[in-house]
Amino acid sequence: MRLGENYLTHNPEPGAPRVNLLKRAWRKVLALTVNFTEGDDLSHYNTITNWFAKQGQSKFSVLKIGEGNSPNPNSKLWEFSADAQASGTVVMAYWFFRGNVSGVTQWQYAVPILDQLAASLGYKPVIWADVETVDNVGNTTRLVRLKDFLDGATLWNPGKVGIYSSPGFANLRLSPAPAWINEFWHWVAHWTSAALPTQPTGWNVAQRKLWQYAVWNNYAWATPVPGADPDVDNDRFFGTESELRAFAGIPTLTLEQRVTALEALAHTH
Repeated sequence: MRLGENYLTHNPEPGAPRVNLLKRAWRKVLALTVNFTEGDDLSHYNTITNWFAKQGQSKFSVLKIGEGNSPNPNSKLWEFSADAQASGTVVMAYWFFRGNVSGVTQWQYAVPILDQLAASLGYKPVIWADVETVDNVGNTTRLVRLKDFLDGATLWNPGKVGIYSSPGFANLRLSPAPAWINEFWHWVAHWTSAALPTQPTGWNVAQRKLWQYAVWNNYAWATPVPGADPDVDNDRFFGTESELRAFAGIPTLTLEQRVTALEALAHTH
């Protein structure tokens, strides 16, 4: 998930001289009016050495479940999901969407993985379609297939489905933005130290739930993620931690259930 880098290449960081002091001050004011909860997104490229330390900083993790034309789960999904649950980390899921594969086929591959993940977690995770590759198809085909995937996900978990993309990619490759784009939640990839991300054209701010704003250790404004090797994507949820848990649909665990989860984690390490 490296969309932010492409956007940043073509849209200089707001600390550049072309942005005046008044605009920078206004961004700081905006930042004070928005509640954020920190998190991250993870795939097989990441290594987590201490989930309890990480959970102190990152309250949620969006885990890659699979990709494109493959029925196989991501190689670290089950390891990460078990450790996330035991550490109290909120889990969401993302599918790396490919425009050159039928959206129906991709959903058919995703659903058995999600069924198993939901059974393990005790709740159905929010599902995000990660859209960031061209895959040699036109915009119309990409959008039709994306909608097919999202519709399948909505039947599985109504109201808990979203799209990940950057302004740079969406404005070129998910364009013109169809009206249905605002029927789903939005996860905006914009790596910047600005108070808020730039929205893709046609995307309603009211649907924005997540913001991927940096990669830890690659940018000065990135947030360190304890208990993890570097190159972890920094994300923010727009809301408080309690609002995050409500959005994710997480049931409240009893003390006994919490102890059981901790014991399970101890046996795996």
